[in-house]
Formats: sequence, C-alpha cells, structure tokens
Amino acid sequence: MEQHRRPVVGEPVVYVNPVRVACPALVTSVHGEKCVNVVFVSLDGDKGDSYGRQIEGSTSVVHASTQEAPGNYWRYPQEQGKSTEVTA
Repeated sequence: MEQHRRPVVGEPVVYVNPVRVACPALVTSVHGEKCVNVVFVSLDGDKGDSYGRQIEGSTSVVHASTQEAPGNYWRYPQEQGKSTEVTA
C-alpha cells in the first residue's frame, strides 16, 4: 500500500460505494493524505440520456486503510481490494 503518497486532483482511483460495489473514479478534491472527493460514472443504467450516463460524486471519502466499514472508501487501482468488494 502507498501509505505516504498524497493523492492529487485528477488521479484515477477505485471508489467502493456504501454497498461495496467498486468502480473507477477520479479525485476532484484532496482533504489530507487519506480523504478525498471523487466523481464516477453512475452504476445505474437508467441514469443517462443521449449524452451518456450521468456522473455522480461522493465527498469526504476515506482511504480503505482507515475505513472499518465494508464500503464507502477509495483505494489506488494497484492496491488489493478488501475481500468484501464486489466488482460493478
């Protein structure tokens, strides 16, 4: 794990939502070494139009290493996911 690297705006990460579904995301804001805001393409196929799927976001998302809950965290793509993660 990359414990001491601070994420940067625009960096691709994996966001795991509150129901443990992992999806690609981009960092939009950094609140310290392990807390970020992210945006991601909606996992709901009904949320879209002729321009494509809607974009959703989540704020104040902590890194997987500091989140005790099974979801609602981010990690770097090269990091191993938690055993509770489900792929979208």
